[in-house]
Order: sequence, then C-alpha cells, then structure tokens
Amino acid sequence: MACMRSEMSDRVGVWIWAKFSNLPWPYPLICHMLDTAAMVGVLWDEFLDEGQRRQIADGFGTSVDEARAMAMFWAGLHDIGKCCPHFVGQPSGPKPELLDEPEFAAAAGWMHEEPIRHERVSHLVVPTLLARYGYPAGLRPSRSVAHQVGQILGGHHGRYGLALDRATMADPGKAEPRVGTASGWVAQRHALTDALFDACGRPVPPTRVAPAGTAVIVTGLIVLADWLASQTDWLLARGTQWYTAKDDDHVAHYARAVKAAPRHVQAAQLGTASWKPAGTFQEVFPHITRPHPLQADLAAHLPDVTKGPGLLLVTAPTGDGKTESALYAARIMGQASGRTGLALFLPTMATTDAMWLRTRTYTAASTLTDTPVTLVHSMAWLNTDYDHAGDILTEGCTNTFAGDWIRGRHRPLLSPVTVGTWDQGTIATLPVRFNAMRWLAMSGKTIIVDEAHAYDAFGHALTVRLLEWLGHLGAPVILLSATLAGSIARRLVDAYRTGAGHTTPSTTTPAYPGWLYT
Repeated sequence: MACMRSEMSDRVGVWIWAKFSNLPWPYPLICHMLDTAAMVGVLWDEFLDEGQRRQIADGFGTSVDEARAMAMFWAGLHDIGKCCPHFVGQPSGPKPELLDEPEFAAAAGWMHEEPIRHERVSHLVVPTLLARYGYPAGLRPSRSVAHQVGQILGGHHGRYGLALDRATMADPGKAEPRVGTASGWVAQRHALTDALFDACGRPVPPTRVAPAGTAVIVTGLIVLADWLASQTDWLLARGTQWYTAKDDDHVAHYARAVKAAPRHVQAAQLGTASWKPAGTFQEVFPHITRPHPLQADLAAHLPDVTKGPGLLLVTAPTGDGKTESALYAARIMGQASGRTGLALFLPTMATTDAMWLRTRTYTAASTLTDTPVTLVHSMAWLNTDYDHAGDILTEGCTNTFAGDWIRGRHRPLLSPVTVGTWDQGTIATLPVRFNAMRWLAMSGKTIIVDEAHAYDAFGHALTVRLLEWLGHLGAPVILLSATLAGSIARRLVDAYRTGAGHTTPSTTTPAYPGWLYT
C-alpha cells in the first residue's frame, strides 16, 4: 500500500483539480496548466505585436523564440498554487480521497486552518521550483529572475504580492506551511512542473531580471491566457475530450489544446490590426483634396524622422485637421515601432462617442481584415450605435463590430482599435486591480490623446505619469491640442522622454501652430 501511495505522488495526479464550478466533473490542474500555455503560444503569435514580442525578449535577455517558450512555461505555472491542501480540499470542491493519505496531509494546528489564496501559494513556491530548471538560486529577491516570475504569477488575479524575503524564498514551506509541505504535495508540484516544462519545449531561463514594464506586459499576457482557458465553453469541450479518452494522457491533451486554441482566440476577437499601406496623405484621406499646410508638412517630413517609438505633439487651432494628421501619423509611427494598434483618448463621453463613429469609419476603410473598434467609457452600453454596429456593412470596407467578449470587463482596451475617455488610460497609473491589462493593451498601440490641454492639475499629473509609462513601454504617443504651449507642453514631452530613458530634458520649444517629434 505504501508503494502505491508513493507511485501516486510521483506521477502527475489528475485528481488534483483546477476547475469545478458549473462543470459536470472536476477539471484536472495539469489540463488547465497546459491549456494556458497553449493559449499564450497563440496570443504570442496572433495578439502581440512585433514591438511587444521584441520588448519581452530584450527585457529578459533572450531571443524572441526563446521568450515565446519561456512565456508559455510561466503561464502554465500560474495556478501551480492550486496544488495545496487548502485549495484541493475546499468544501465546495470534489474532495479527492487521497487527501486522507498522510502524504497529502495539511499542516497541523489551529494557526494553519485559515485558507490561503492559491495565487499566494504560486508566488511562494515558484522560485524554488524554477531553481530545478537552471534559474539562479540564493540571490536577493530584487536580483532574482525566479522571484520576479513568482511575483508575476502571484499577480494573476489582479494584484501583486509583496516581495518575499530571502529566507521565505529559499524555504517557502517553513515560512508558510499552508503551501503543502507533506511529501505528496511537494512531489506533485515537481511532477506537474516537469510535465509542463517538457510540453513547452524545455525553455532556457532568462539571463536577467526584466524592467518593470516588461514584467507588467508578461503579467497581462498570462492573465489574458488564463481568462481564455477558463471560459466554460472551453472547459466543457476539452474536459469532454479528456474524460471520453479515459487514458489520463496529458501529452495528447496538450496536442488537442494547441489545435483548438487558435479558433478560441479568434472568436474572442483578439488580434492585431492589418492596415493598408499608408502611402501619401491623399491616399489615406481621398476626400481631402487640399490638405492643410500642417497636414502637408507632417506627411512630407514625419516618415523621415520616425525610426522607432516616439512622441508627436501637434498644436494648431480648431479646424486645421489635427485628427486626420494624428491618424496619418499613427500609421507611420506604429509601423516604425512595431505597434499596429490604435487608441484615441478624449476628455468627455460626448466627444468620445463622436470620435468613435469617425474612427470606426476610418478603420473600416483603412484595414485589410475585420478589425473590432471598441468604445470605452462607463456609459458605452447606452450608445445604440455601438450596440448595433455590426448590422450595417459598407461595400469595400471591413467589419468593425466588437462582440460581447471583447466588450467585457477589463477587456475593451485589448481590441486592436479602441476609442475611450482619457481616464480609461490614466487609471492604469493608479494601483487598481488588473491595471496590467491596460498596460498590455496600450503597449501594443499608438496612443492619441486629444485635447491634451483640457485637464486640471490632478489630471495633468496623471497624464504626466501616463506618458512616463508609455515612454517606458515603447508605445508611440501623439498629443493634440488647440492651445497647449510653453512649460506645460515641455513637461508632457519630457515626461515621455524620461520614461524612455532620456536623462536630459528636451531643448526644443514646441511651436504654435506646428508639430514636434521626439
């Protein structure tokens, strides 16, 4: 009997479950881990832009291909914390019989009876698990990439945990016995991680701790993959195949997940915008037969100075065509930086609704494939045009309708093209839950902030912080204003430059009317 228990604890235990609510059977943890890894592989290929992929690879010191496999492995590990007594044995779950075995005992004592969140367990155990795969051990948490990964995975429910101390990182079971210190739990975490590591192609570890912005993008990517792999329709389809096969073959399950994931991501409308070649200003806007001098000058000279991410400030009176100038510039800047997405932020819901209509028409005429255009503010659900935007299709144009999933909570900014109120961007600078999703979304877009002068002192401070982050993330930014000039304009420009790593302020004074690129 003892030999049987040892064998059960050494191989992947399919009785360790991850999902049970609204399902006819418990969904195994190993299946959910492999599902999430498969989702990240598809999101990496279809959702992330070239600039985002390059930023993740450069941030962790790996090649792009190595970074893809690495992100898949980390994503699969996000729920490794569910392999613990408190989660598997919770009263609302299926209560596996093996919980009664000594090898899977929970920590004794009243002080250990309080449940512990599974994402906290992931944060605690991941650093020691990763040491088995070549991640350096014994370093201070701030210098440990294994700890950084643990903190990323511990934040997959929207908030990061505090950094661990060195003693806790070295021996999480001693510092927190509720993670599951009995031999069965330890062996199962190893078995689960080994199976995932092999499925992801045995990825090499990163060579360095990544900058904060890169870590935030990876967090958002993992959260997004988890959301997709946790949808009931996905779980029912994959679970039915698993229980029908009756072979407990997680390798075959992973193959099925890899095959099904692209359709699932496509149904969620997660992808990149495919724009028609920009060409000349008149080709992009054929209805403008005589461009304003500002538009003509921008179209003639911006392509020559745009070599990567940057900030464009356009100041001109109302009626000089700043919006069209920005849309044209976004095509140039997005291509140069490897960010194909587009986001427009405006100060009020009324102006946002009007701009959404214009942007939807522009996108339908300017893209090669169907591209959802989301409307993002608290009252978007009251906009009847938004609710029925897919009812009318114009000949020669692509479909811009945004479906139910991409409109869900925390998700509209993930659309390839989005129009929202200014606060939908700046709220990411605050310590709010799931702000990583906003940074993931904005890091793949050219951000246009219209009426950049229209905010009070608090709003201006938030805009400064937003620009610092966008500069850090390498997202192109376009600021539009009819009145912005002087010290305020310079402060906004310098905020972006600071985030991008420049240590000296700009010496160029913004012209009015005119444009400035840095």
